[in-house]
Formats: sequence, C-alpha cells, structure tokens
Amino acid sequence: MNMEDSIKFTQLEELVSKDKIVLLETSAISNYLNGYHEPENIEEKIEYSRSRIDFYRFLSRNLPQLSNWYVIPSTIDELRGNKQYNYKKVVKKSMSYCHRYNIKITSDRRECLKYRRKIRKENQETRKLIDSLEKENRILYLNQSQQKLAESLDSYYTPLKKEIGIEALSDCDWNFMIAGLAVAKETRHNVSLISNDFVMIPFWKHILRKEYLTHENFKFFIRTDFKKFKQLKYRF
Repeated sequence: MNMEDSIKFTQLEELVSKDKIVLLETSAISNYLNGYHEPENIEEKIEYSRSRIDFYRFLSRNLPQLSNWYVIPSTIDELRGNKQYNYKKVVKKSMSYCHRYNIKITSDRRECLKYRRKIRKENQETRKLIDSLEKENRILYLNQSQQKLAESLDSYYTPLKKEIGIEALSDCDWNFMIAGLAVAKETRHNVSLISNDFVMIPFWKHILRKEYLTHENFKFFIRTDFKKFKQLKYRF
C-alpha cells in the first residue's frame, strides 16, 4: 500500500464546482500549511491573524458564488469557542497600568496592542462568517436517515479507534469524519473533506478500505495556501 499526493493544486472555486458536498473543517479555515509554524513573536502572530481575517472575509463575501461547501455544527462551535478574547478588558488594563506608573509605551508594547486590536478584528470577522454561513444555509444538518446512519457508523468505528491509531482525534474531528461518511453513503454523491488536521488521515484511509470507497468519491484535501488545496490520493 502507498499514499501519494496529487501534484495538482486546486483553487477553492474549482473544488466546489466538482463535488456535491464539500466540508471545511476548522483547521483548514483558520490556517494554511505553506510556511506555517508556531508563531515565535508578536509580528508573526499579527501576520497569521491578518491572514485569517482575509480568508474569513473572502469566504463571507463569496458564499453565494462558492456553492456546495458547508461546515458541520461542531465546526461552528469551535469557531465560536476560539474567539473568546475580551479585547476591551485587557487593553484598558494595559493602558491604565502604563499611565498609572508613567511607563513609556515601548515599541514592543505598541506591537502587543496592535496584536490585540487585530484579534478584536478577527473576532468580528469570525462572527460575520458565522452569520453568513447561517444566512446562506451552509451549516450541514443531517437529515433523519443520515443521522441514523451516522449513529450506526459511530457505534461501529468507536471501538476501533485504538486499532486505527486515532485515539487523539478530537470530538469535532470525529463528528466531521462521521458526518462526511454518512452523507457520502446515504446520498451516493462525491464528498470532499478539507482539513489540515493530519490525525484524521489514518481514519480516512481506513474508511476507504472498509467502505469500498475510493479517493475520488470520498476525497481528502489539505489547504496549502490562501486559496490553494491539494488532494491526497491513496491506493491499496
């Protein structure tokens, strides 16, 4: 068995035009892989935040044109949960401390305040994106038959987590995979999953073997750049 990445990069516009259902997961919405690493300083944090803001805006503004892509309810919960930063409280505390003790606002402190402002803007754009997803009906709620199938799949695959090597899979990631599989099996449509969480890949590979699917009707993409995606291919 081997696993191969396709050499072709796909734009989001092309990707959503080919498949009936495209599911985006939080990690792919928030960051792309090309050049990404854990930020080491304020400047890098600001740059990553700016990139997220730009992508959130792109998705919000182009939702009507970018048909067929959805998120599951757990992804909405994650997006909301990641944005609990109390900008006013922290910035006011920092500024009052400086004025109280006559501390000069250094360039580092200015960068820190700049980052906090950027986070506030990121929070705002996240809320706008969530509102847009709700308005355009892009939150994928399983119908009754899909829900029953998802429950059956959950019961079947949960005892196999250790065997597959996916004990570290979060609840949201698990729900993402199960929902995508349930929709693919019930509708018989091609489904594309987009995630930068590599812990999902062993589960995806196992599903292809067990469910007699292929990487062409149950696809897995990673987000490599701002609007570029790369499909993983798996042959066994």
